[in-house]
Amino acid sequence: MMMMSSSHKKTMKSSSSFVPTAVLLFGMLFLTSPLSVLADFDFYYFVLMWPGTYCEQSKCCHPTTGYPVQDFFIRSLQPTNISYETDTKCSSEPFYKNKLYNLMDYLNTYWSNIKCPSNNGMSAWKSTWKTYGTCTGLDEYNYFYTALVLRHHAFDLLSILENNGITPDISQKYSLTSIKEAIAKGIGTKPQIKCNSKDQLYEVYICLDKAALTTIECPEDLGFTCATDIYFPPVNQTKLNHTMPNFDKDFMARKIIMPISLE
Repeated sequence: MMMMSSSHKKTMKSSSSFVPTAVLLFGMLFLTSPLSVLADFDFYYFVLMWPGTYCEQSKCCHPTTGYPVQDFFIRSLQPTNISYETDTKCSSEPFYKNKLYNLMDYLNTYWSNIKCPSNNGMSAWKSTWKTYGTCTGLDEYNYFYTALVLRHHAFDLLSILENNGITPDISQKYSLTSIKEAIAKGIGTKPQIKCNSKDQLYEVYICLDKAALTTIECPEDLGFTCATDIYFPPVNQTKLNHTMPNFDKDFMARKIIMPISLE
């Protein structure tokens, strides 16, 4: 596993009970790539968005590729410096949609774009690649592949919340603390929660080490303002449904082992 400097270790605390032998299959992409060593950042923000809240605050449309799942979508995988500045637009490396051909089912499921008018998500993926992906040291395919594996295997936030009695409800409020604690119990470290102006859960920020192998405590409070109790609105049933693609065995075989406790 890629090691952090001693100064970074003091700032970015990982769960001490993380299984040391969990060198993940997909993680070898980082360990064997010289570009990942050269990439100038310290950790990742993995940002997931709740579409129910997006549709509450903005007009939303189902993608032209079909109905996505009623679940958390990937927003971005952001390389960030210890100075708390997210690296952006590090090169003019172009975006080639053909490189993502084998990932399209997964992108349409976990990285849907429900912005109106209806679209196929390509413009958003291009923007994300040029803004954040070019700063990671990964090639285009492995940038998106890494985020998709993280989302599919490690960060099933909806199941984590539902298993703790927190389910989407138009009128029910949940304490912000209970949401953070439920997610922390599921992934090993506390997330940061971003709400909208209606006190609705909008985005979840999860911090990962530079290799994207281990959840870590976020180095700094991002200062998001949420009420003590917030809403978790359901997804608009008339626009989105629960369709899921059939994931191939190769993709499903990649297992992610997360910290098992916060002690």
